[in-house]
Amino acid sequence: MSIRRTLQAFFLTAILLAASVAHGGVVYTVVDDTYTSGSLGRVIISPSGIPGPAAPRIVTNLGGDHSLYTFRDAAGGLRVLLSQYTYGQPDTVWIYDAAGGYRTPLKEAKWSGLVNCRGAASLGNALYVTGYDAAKVSGFDTGDDYAAAGSFTYNGTAGYNYHGQGIVRAGDHVFALFNEEKGQYPNFEYNGGRLVKLTPDLKEAGRVTVGKNPFSAKLHGGMIYVVSTGGAQKGGDFNRDSVIQRVNPNTLAIETLLRAGEIDIESWNYDLRDITFTPEGDVYILAGSYSEDWARFEARIFKTTLKGLAGGSVGSEYMDVSGPGFVWSIEYDSVDDILWCASGNSLRAFGGGDSWLFDSEALGGNFYSFAVVDAPANPTPGDGGGGGCNAAGFPVFLLIGLLPILGKASSRRS
Repeated sequence: MSIRRTLQAFFLTAILLAASVAHGGVVYTVVDDTYTSGSLGRVIISPSGIPGPAAPRIVTNLGGDHSLYTFRDAAGGLRVLLSQYTYGQPDTVWIYDAAGGYRTPLKEAKWSGLVNCRGAASLGNALYVTGYDAAKVSGFDTGDDYAAAGSFTYNGTAGYNYHGQGIVRAGDHVFALFNEEKGQYPNFEYNGGRLVKLTPDLKEAGRVTVGKNPFSAKLHGGMIYVVSTGGAQKGGDFNRDSVIQRVNPNTLAIETLLRAGEIDIESWNYDLRDITFTPEGDVYILAGSYSEDWARFEARIFKTTLKGLAGGSVGSEYMDVSGPGFVWSIEYDSVDDILWCASGNSLRAFGGGDSWLFDSEALGGNFYSFAVVDAPANPTPGDGGGGGCNAAGFPVFLLIGLLPILGKASSRRS
């Protein structure tokens, strides 16, 4: 083998080993320009706390529609669930060790009740998943090779179609989020969404009506925060009934904290889209709406506090993340103190006054989905949000020396 090929192989090995040495960062997926073929990559946090460079195309045999979630199994191991969707068929699920190399999944499955995955959460030994198409929640025993462990099928208002939108664990229950709609595109009519409380064996223990077309449910401080767009998305306008609501998981009492039509900002023209929290009590809110021709999403991240949010304040503008594309969400990595944003066609990161932009060139394709690896959104009881995925065995000083050579232009400060 030539010296050049030897060095190339060595450099590639170093990038893959970096995923095990450095902090977890995020896993992400991309698709090609035809949206038929995809791949999985990672953005790793360096020992100095800097995100990147991206390590693209670690797994390359994906289809064109996929999503990523993190959870903990029965032994407390941090896992990544990659779900691939094909219309009319159960998803193909690959489960990976979050601290591994992502070359070989720990588990491959097709679960009949999971169609178009929209969320995963763990409670005790069980993993719970929900899908958009079938409006079901399915349970699997992570300590028994993911054997089936019950299911729940949502039944809602007569005359509406039902869709699973998310799932979150709170205390000794899981809470599944569903929307209800009828009509034809682009004239969908939405009913109020539902947050359904489920026992570990997936028996319904109550439900509460939330905003129309709910997008997100997050747990923080023992409370569930639900973000709803207020109806069908509009090109050139926003929904006045888009809301952020807080639900007490014990009593199912609900409070509306923010309503888009009542936000006292003169230039406000946004639906509320997502929310995430820091351990210190800071709150980030993603809001946005599409231009009239749908070519651009005017998006802003606002920063407030728990006290401010409870008082009806969206806070102040933290960052303008506007751009083209259709993937918009935020997650806070409490291990590395970085705010991650799915920003349409790009993945962005913010921390310590700096920002980083990972575009299609850096990511190895058109950005599609991501998940924070070492701070799962739905930790198991007693877990503070996930541990770091840094491991010993490869010289960190060698990585620091290699990274500028391997990926000098992989990401751009913005």
